[in-house]
Amino acid sequence: MGYAFDEATQNIIRHLRDKRWRMSHLYKIKDKDGVVIRFRPNEAQQFLYDNRHKRNIIPKARQRGISTGVLVDYLDDILFNPYYKAATLAHREADAIKLFASKVRFPYDSIDPRLKPYIPKLVRATTSVMEFSNGSIFSAETMVRSDTLQRLHVSELAKLYQQQPARAEEVKTGAFPAAERGIIDVESTMEGRFGLMYELCEKAKEMHDMGIPLTDKDFKFFFFPWWGCSDYQIFDPVDIDPELERYFAELKENSGIELTEPQKWWYVKESEVQGEKMKQEYPATYRESTEVATEAMFFGPHIVKARHEGRICSVPYDSHVHAYAAMDIGKSDSTAVWTFQMVGLERHFLDYFERDGEEPAFYDKWLRSLPYLVKGVGLPHDAAAEKFGMPKSVEDQFRDLGWNVKVLKKPLHEIYDINDARNAFPQCWFDKVKCKRGLKCLDNFRKEWDEKHCCYRTKSVHDEFSDGAKGFIYAIQYGNYLRGAQNAPSKESYRALKRRHRKII
Repeated sequence: MGYAFDEATQNIIRHLRDKRWRMSHLYKIKDKDGVVIRFRPNEAQQFLYDNRHKRNIIPKARQRGISTGVLVDYLDDILFNPYYKAATLAHREADAIKLFASKVRFPYDSIDPRLKPYIPKLVRATTSVMEFSNGSIFSAETMVRSDTLQRLHVSELAKLYQQQPARAEEVKTGAFPAAERGIIDVESTMEGRFGLMYELCEKAKEMHDMGIPLTDKDFKFFFFPWWGCSDYQIFDPVDIDPELERYFAELKENSGIELTEPQKWWYVKESEVQGEKMKQEYPATYRESTEVATEAMFFGPHIVKARHEGRICSVPYDSHVHAYAAMDIGKSDSTAVWTFQMVGLERHFLDYFERDGEEPAFYDKWLRSLPYLVKGVGLPHDAAAEKFGMPKSVEDQFRDLGWNVKVLKKPLHEIYDINDARNAFPQCWFDKVKCKRGLKCLDNFRKEWDEKHCCYRTKSVHDEFSDGAKGFIYAIQYGNYLRGAQNAPSKESYRALKRRHRKII
């Protein structure tokens, strides 16, 4: 025997069965000005709804509404599907609870009281959990493991990796498997060219660009730039300096992005606030979002500038100048070797090589296999003590192999040598092919995060990239020694070197 409903009730039930109607009429949110408005998907949110995959990776500009769109959508799924579980993950507990309160709890609490009787009731609530009468649960977490989720939202994965790389890896090994059969949405502003977010984005973008069909295990690539948001424009004319005019022209020429005058004026004024972080927080293209310097990166601004100035390029050997090598000696990790030349006032890095668990004779063989003669080797201060399991020190082993060795001084603190390397960076040119792995190490060389004081330390993270970066630092030290040990070139001799040297392309 069926139930007989009056016409008004039938109309409510009909609407509530329609997800598209619910997503435009049922929920309320607070806008950027704190005003309570009815949630209606904006262009970016609707595009994501219409095109999402089982797994989605979403680099973006700030304030595009992606977190709001995803979490309201999850709330709707939780309410209208029994025994669903959804979770939102953030890099800090306070951020997870804040997201949960504003993007989940508030939209639920603001549902029209006349419709509440037709919707599952809230039977348990804390600052981080909502459990409903249909058996569905929504939670805010800093990590999910050993659970089964139908929906998983990961917020600011790039920032999580930057501050707590081990926990970011747990997202991959713990949280993603928990949502194996569900939908996963990972969104973040980018934090440079390293970390889990960058790796996932690069793989997804490559598959997107090549048109490779996606499996349920693959992430689909989305990117939402600042200029796609109608809010990002002002209508009071402002002066545009020549540098930004060139930037806007390059966007049009290289990426086909033609900005309106109000958009340009908004960008000018926002740049005054954001400064160097503008392209990180409000990127116009995905590639722009990755080629920015962040506070965590020791060499970030210098790598960005080197790319911009074309100093990461083809760097051939100059037969008129000696070549040298410097290395970081690995104990339980990699030994990293850079070869370089001091060409006038410049430092040209020719090759990079790293390997685990080999003795000096192995690196001797590699150095002698190069198509140019290496005159000397710079070794770190512990080369005089480290033996690699042999009776003699690393220093003595290299000397016995016929090398001219310079053992570098131990710094009072590593930041002093890092600063020397940063000061020398404008002089550095890198071969983009043969030093590719070394450049990745410099990109990824970053500071430790101080969880207690919520700031970065001046101490480096020790990981798979730190050996290559320290090898570079030793190369700078060795170069400083060589420059001090030789007569400084005159202006005339330096110009002569440049005339017979090639033009770097």
